[in-house]
Amino acid sequence: MRHATYLLLVSILVGASNAHGQDITVSPAQWRAMKATDVGESLAIDVAESDKSAGRSVSLQRIDVYAPGARIELMRPDGPEILPRSPWLHFVGSDSKSGMRLSLSVAPDGGSWQGYQVSADGEFALAGSRQAKSGAVLIERVPKVGKDGTTRHWSCADGLLADPAKQLPLDPKELRQIATPEGGTHTATIAVETDNEFLAAKFGGNQTAATTYLAALFAAMNVIYQRDLDLTLLQGNTTLWPAGTPDPYAIDPGGCTATQSHLNEFGTFWQNNRGGVARAFAMMLSGKSDNANCAAGIAWLTGASNMCTQTNGFGGHYSFTNVFLFSQQTAASDVGVVAHELGHNFGANHTHCTDRTSGAEPVSSNTIDACFNGESSFGCYGGATSCPAASTVNGVTNVRGTLMSYCHLLNGCAASNVFADIHRTNLTIVKNNNVTSGCFPLVGGGGTFSVNDVALSEGNAGTTNLGFTITRSNSSGTASVQVDTQNVTATSGSDYTALTGSVQNFANGEASKTVNVVIQGDTAVEPNETFNLVLSNPSSGYTLADGTGVGTIQNDDVAPTLSVNDPSVLEGQSGTRNLTFTITLSATSAQAVSVAYATANGTATTANNDYVATSGSANIPIGQLTATVNVTINGDTTGEPDETVLLNLTSPVNATISDAQGSGTILDDDNRIFIDGFE
Repeated sequence: MRHATYLLLVSILVGASNAHGQDITVSPAQWRAMKATDVGESLAIDVAESDKSAGRSVSLQRIDVYAPGARIELMRPDGPEILPRSPWLHFVGSDSKSGMRLSLSVAPDGGSWQGYQVSADGEFALAGSRQAKSGAVLIERVPKVGKDGTTRHWSCADGLLADPAKQLPLDPKELRQIATPEGGTHTATIAVETDNEFLAAKFGGNQTAATTYLAALFAAMNVIYQRDLDLTLLQGNTTLWPAGTPDPYAIDPGGCTATQSHLNEFGTFWQNNRGGVARAFAMMLSGKSDNANCAAGIAWLTGASNMCTQTNGFGGHYSFTNVFLFSQQTAASDVGVVAHELGHNFGANHTHCTDRTSGAEPVSSNTIDACFNGESSFGCYGGATSCPAASTVNGVTNVRGTLMSYCHLLNGCAASNVFADIHRTNLTIVKNNNVTSGCFPLVGGGGTFSVNDVALSEGNAGTTNLGFTITRSNSSGTASVQVDTQNVTATSGSDYTALTGSVQNFANGEASKTVNVVIQGDTAVEPNETFNLVLSNPSSGYTLADGTGVGTIQNDDVAPTLSVNDPSVLEGQSGTRNLTFTITLSATSAQAVSVAYATANGTATTANNDYVATSGSANIPIGQLTATVNVTINGDTTGEPDETVLLNLTSPVNATISDAQGSGTILDDDNRIFIDGFE
């Protein structure tokens, strides 16, 4: 894995083609340069402004969004089906000169693009597609109202929870977009739960679209959390419920709501059924809203020093969000509301409930802003509402409301996806406590994985372990890789026990791991057999240097032996008869056995027309013991002694020869005298 930052002079033309702002054009050559960039690597692109003024450099980094070992499960009636991770490529970037930030998520063929851009003139979703004639990609900036011009409405969660110090109703956000992350030294894994309606209503049952959306959503949230908390959010184990499998979430009061009942139902199910799922947080994404232009949700206010242990269904690390369902929605549509709820899990109260100086909450005065007065019964601000003056917060310009505010509810006001200064200060303490407790591990330093080739004698009975060694080039930080076995000439089930979707997690400082595959012993004579141990899905920053290990099961059983008998037959006085030789194996074999045979004169000769010479190959099928060879004997009336014909065995396959020659006797029946009916 290379870690250098590549300065590629790629011109991306930005032009003011519509009233919504500047579009971006990416040429085929520019896309090829982006696609060639590995996860964790950066490239710089030169941006040429439409007015031909001096260009500026934008730094893009390709990122991965999946936690080590994260699985995406589609819940079938007969058990979960493992879905592949989204193959889309994700980039985040920024321009330090102008303050412009953007994120891009790109289909593997470069034909479809989505993302987000924030600049001095506002925040915009990005949508792009390849142009038929030029092959270039035109990425358009989409305003918050969407391409169809519809304003995205929102509705508040039903009622307010009894203890605002511990539980908070979600601020249902209008359509919002994202800024771009600058990197995080530690990680927090977020498990994702959904319901039937999420997959059906938001994606029409399209599983691929759902996995693409989720990956882009995490890339978008990292815009906020990497920039403000130096923390990378990773998508953990994810559950999707298709229409044919009933989900366990029955509460649906109608409308666009997010209630404590929703939150408790989700948290209780996970406490009772998902205890083995590694996570710092768990979030529920629902499609139950009956208003496509509305989003709502609810979350527990937690802020614990070890979020990984907060699994209690009541008051734990859980959030519930009814997401947007309108036809043009993308991950950028939901990032504000989902990131807001995660902020509550981290311990951030609403800005109209938080002291701007100390961060104490709930308070009714000296609050961060005065944008909302509907929670005064919980000890929050209750006076006249007003929009804050524009300010710069953590490098984000023209901020008139922050991530945890309700300022977007005021006409002419807005809310930017950035934590207020005091929230950022206090949440950094929460992050550091979770780093100390081990819940937020280091981001892996990146590197390569490789696996060796191994061999083992199979044994005659029982089982033995064939141990592969997986090695990573850099032992700093945590990392993971998936392993699966693959038949070659060996067969899983009879020769060895298969491994499917086995995730190997490397702790900080751990350079190698042994993966044992169970080998089944037997007494069958067979050739050496092989299978592969295949690596896949390396964690962020890692690639595969040698992704396939060959396992050889060495046969240790002795080949059976071949012998041929000494038969006899009466010659007869005319016509022909068969002298039948039987070739016998000492034991059955798991392989087909063959041996060459040929007749030879004994005292019988072909010159005297005693028999018909023959040769060929005798074959003994798997599991059988014998084969026969017939030699044609010619009858006559000549008185002569008994004669012999030989059958010689040569060139055995999958056996050895213990008796290579059979002597067949032709019994003469012409010199016998019969008296009174007796011989």
